[in-house]
Amino acid sequence: MAHRRTRARFEDAIAGSAIEIVARQASDDQARVQDLVSGILIANPDLAGIWCTFSNQIVGAADALRIAGRKGVVLTGIDADRSIIERIKRGWVTGTAAQFPAEHGRLAAEAAFAHLAGQPVQDRYEVPVGLVTPENADAMSARIWKKMRSE
Repeated sequence: MAHRRTRARFEDAIAGSAIEIVARQASDDQARVQDLVSGILIANPDLAGIWCTFSNQIVGAADALRIAGRKGVVLTGIDADRSIIERIKRGWVTGTAAQFPAEHGRLAAEAAFAHLAGQPVQDRYEVPVGLVTPENADAMSARIWKKMRSE
């Protein structure tokens, strides 16, 4: 499950490895992703892993794995919302690259204020990313969501 540009980067990263891509699907709809992954699991009973680009895809894929009882399939992706972290803790998602919304918002606000003040703004900003795994899920959840006030 992937968007084109992110998928291309993923495929570049695995080029030359023993990883064989058996399916490429994309959807923004969580239920549709669940259906797609269910079909992929049926067509590929020895499937070893799934990679997704964002939360709806990860959650849909995890739910398909859970329904199929396929806990041994490695599922990774990008995003670490609370529902994904919960699925990591339950063993349905192997790990995910976490973005830090509060930090991204701070950097975006600083750039906007600098622009409005007539100051130069960078073309690119390095933003933090972390890996969430079963071993650090609680600590990463606290780090990612500590400054969010919309709870």
